[in-house]
Amino acid sequence: MIRVRFYNGISSAKKILVPGRLEKYWKVREPKEADSIWRNLNNMFRTFLSKGLKNKKLIIYAQNHLKEIVTDDNGYFTVEVERNKLKPSLSDYTTLFHKIEILGLSKNFEIDHEKIIDFSDSLSHIVVSDIDDTFLVSHSTSFFKKIQLLFFKNIFTREIFKGIREQYKDLHKQGDVPFFYVSSSEWNLYDMLKELVIVKQLPPGVFLLRKSPFTIFQFWKTGRGDHSSKHNQIQMLLDFFPKAKFSLIGDNSQSDPKIYKEIALLNPERIKEIRLRIVKSWKENVKEDYIRDLLPIDVKYITTY
Repeated sequence: MIRVRFYNGISSAKKILVPGRLEKYWKVREPKEADSIWRNLNNMFRTFLSKGLKNKKLIIYAQNHLKEIVTDDNGYFTVEVERNKLKPSLSDYTTLFHKIEILGLSKNFEIDHEKIIDFSDSLSHIVVSDIDDTFLVSHSTSFFKKIQLLFFKNIFTREIFKGIREQYKDLHKQGDVPFFYVSSSEWNLYDMLKELVIVKQLPPGVFLLRKSPFTIFQFWKTGRGDHSSKHNQIQMLLDFFPKAKFSLIGDNSQSDPKIYKEIALLNPERIKEIRLRIVKSWKENVKEDYIRDLLPIDVKYITTY
């Protein structure tokens, strides 16, 4: 099947941003706690079997406003619409995008969508959280353990770290603070991660993931390689919510310490704290240098294990 897949969109008083993908996809069965290893493997195989349709022109009618968008080499696109060109109602995607055409595509296609979350311009605090080895046990530093968890388990049998649910709920309750789950994991995993957050009773949030250049035969690269997309996504959020201060939560298994420090140094008045889970050995002198670099900009550093 071919579908236009809209992921969760965000809206402020000025504009709306909605990421999406035009893709050929395989339907994934709904996971169950009693699923066998082979059922889990089949579901994950189907998840990575989806293929983006590149360089296709989409005509999207956003109420009375027409947007022409061309998909990138992996089928991804982003719709950006100024709020002053729209009617107030934004209850769902059918209200916003009432008609979609794909030029040069004769086949029928589906439209799959999520809610658009409308945020107040007076938003004062935002939590940005990584996923793998931050709240979700993933063994990112061990190839075989990571692949075993990803392909042989599901949202019910995957584990989160002890105490993380309470920690996140406490942060969320401090004025109904919104969560953004920003990760180098691919958009292919969006549905699985969204359902996992619900099953594990973590705060609901907006997901910002990586545009996957991989095929099913490159599944072993998932979550690896260039992490610049995470830096760019967080900077986008800082620009989108210019009045908010940010808590950045991650781990030291890959690039979070480096990315978060760079973000803090670039936006010294905007970063409230950096929380890092230590999942692999971190030399004491490296840790001391890291904390020393944050001292001049008054960013709180918190370590968890």
